[in-house]
Amino acid sequence: SHAIVLAGDQLNPESDHHTLAVVLTLEKLRSDIITTAECVDPEHIELFNRAGCDDVVCLAQMSSNLIVQETLDPGVQRVLQEITSNTFGQQVYVVPIEAIEPPVFSSVCAHFADKGVLPIGLLRDRKARLNPKINEEVSVEDRVICIAGSRPGPVSYRA
Repeated sequence: SHAIVLAGDQLNPESDHHTLAVVLTLEKLRSDIITTAECVDPEHIELFNRAGCDDVVCLAQMSSNLIVQETLDPGVQRVLQEITSNTFGQQVYVVPIEAIEPPVFSSVCAHFADKGVLPIGLLRDRKARLNPKINEEVSVEDRVICIAGSRPGPVSYRA
């Protein structure tokens, strides 16, 4: 159901061509598969998206961003290390919305209020919308970005 395609050489942007070929092959053989690919050159991200890759991780881009962020706000790296680990502490989860009434972000917050889950945003049309306003409209097509100690179930809330 899922495929992770790693770059052959994380230091060589040319390895993106091989990774892209693997993604294209997987998508042609099984269009229903969820593919996550490692991209070396940030300029190639759009090519992966056009090839049908569901998610693209560009470590070079992330590491540059992280170095700048850590310089401006020391401690960010430790926070990100914990929330991106799947072995300790709190992690980031993206969970579906099955039902939500009223259809606003405050209803999402109310759903998780006593569950030890911190909703931090929405994933909509493959874009993260972090820290939305409390009255931001949500729908069952959105997914909730949250931080928790274990994977929370889907949102199903009616006030």
